[in-house]
Amino acid sequence: MPKRTVPLTDTQIRNSKPQQKEIKLFDGGGLFLLVTSAGGKLWRLKYRFDGKEKKLSFGAYPEISLLAARQKRDEARTQLAQGIDPGKSTTETKKETFEEVALEWHQRFSTQWDEKTGEKILTQLENDVFPIVGNRPIAEITAPELLAMLRRIEINTCSQSYCIPKAPPPHDATTTSAKNAGKLACRSLNITKIAVAVI
Repeated sequence: MPKRTVPLTDTQIRNSKPQQKEIKLFDGGGLFLLVTSAGGKLWRLKYRFDGKEKKLSFGAYPEISLLAARQKRDEARTQLAQGIDPGKSTTETKKETFEEVALEWHQRFSTQWDEKTGEKILTQLENDVFPIVGNRPIAEITAPELLAMLRRIEINTCSQSYCIPKAPPPHDATTTSAKNAGKLACRSLNITKIAVAVI
């Protein structure tokens, strides 16, 4: 007998805290909430079509409520029952969001990367990009928006670990500062490359 999934509650979702690794909170019927290590809460639907496992993005919580996510799940399952791929029908009936295009781009090129690289790219998108511009129609995203996003990422990164070293010895202060700056610049550059590649 398959294990029954206990449906989520708004209280459970609000109280969920980010962990070192991403966590998935399942609601049933393939719907789950992905809680990223940066605190993002992203709705996903896992389903199968033509024998292949696929994922569909419904946006971020709380912009997309639990009730709204369930309604989207039910609509998608109705399409599946009619032999329609909900992923394709969604992009045909509304403007494609950055997150939808990014996930499609990642899936398309993931076969060219090793597993670790693919996971790193997806984590950077989920942690740093999707919570900011994930729900925006990709055709409407402007260069100033991307620049503002990168600046916000730099500020958030500096307030976390890269720019706050653990009390190094005085003679190592310059070296540590340079290393932290290098990590931050590398991370911003990686995210910039990913965003440009997707668009």
